[in-house]
Amino acid sequence: MVALDDVLPLLEAIVSYIDDGVLIATPDGALLYQNPAAGRLLGCVPNEPIRMLREACAFDLDQAIRQVCDREGDGPVQFERRFKISGRIRVLEFNCSQVTAHHSGILRLIIIRDRTDKRHMEAMLSRAQKEVISSDSQMLGILRRIQQIAPTNASVLLQGESGTGKTQLARMSHRLSTRAEGPFVEINCAAIPESLIESELFGHVKGAYTGAYQNRPGRFQTAHRGTLFLDEISEIPLHIQPKLLRALQDQTFEMVGSDKTVTVDVRVISASNRTLLEMVEREAFRADLYYRLAVIPVRIPPLRDRRGYSTVDAAFLQTTDRRRIFGRH
Repeated sequence: MVALDDVLPLLEAIVSYIDDGVLIATPDGALLYQNPAAGRLLGCVPNEPIRMLREACAFDLDQAIRQVCDREGDGPVQFERRFKISGRIRVLEFNCSQVTAHHSGILRLIIIRDRTDKRHMEAMLSRAQKEVISSDSQMLGILRRIQQIAPTNASVLLQGESGTGKTQLARMSHRLSTRAEGPFVEINCAAIPESLIESELFGHVKGAYTGAYQNRPGRFQTAHRGTLFLDEISEIPLHIQPKLLRALQDQTFEMVGSDKTVTVDVRVISASNRTLLEMVEREAFRADLYYRLAVIPVRIPPLRDRRGYSTVDAAFLQTTDRRRIFGRH
């Protein structure tokens, strides 16, 4: 039979690898144990002696511990606190409960989770919902879906009529993503002459064509570690589509006039007011490119079909800068 003392080192090793902070305290608030994650979350120097925890932390932990220690009964307590740690505001969630140890009697177990990014995303979603100005259930469902898919790197295709807010949704998806600190680069494929679209997307080197007097990076390069928004993707010429497909699949391409392969890290969101599947059926758009762009397709309802688009909304749009709300669409 395995003795408890033999298992404890294994349990401690497991706890040392998790991202949640773990604290064990006595009923009077004296700390007995902290895992490495707790030290990181609380702003403590790694491997610091437990007795120095309160002095090393960027805030007074006593209040958090006493909230559960002073509570009668053994039910769990959950609460959040905002702290400034290493110059950054951090939102920490505390889950506190009472446990009975074999030799030590009653102890307090405190689990700490970092909710900073989650609360930041929720706040941005709330602001984005206000910007879209809609109480329509379809649009609210789309906003929730954008929130769910934003943290992924999957390509998103937004399809809907002009004026439905595709650009705004693309920006919202970027702001809610892990790439939010990176660039958000837009290109309207319909506004670029066919002879220049390849250079706009992938850049060119000096001498690539008449007028190319210097190296110039393309939109894929300027969007490195960020998001590239391809508006009016249906207008991409067929002869450019294979190169675009490769850039999406492999994140590699060659600048116009160069045989040197460029590697980037870009998430692509595209938009169209035309139905791309119909274009695929007419062989006006490559099927393989469509499925690469539409890993996550999002259909946006027209304004006339939105129940939340009332006369109040219409009056608001008439007196508000439409470009600020919806972007170019």
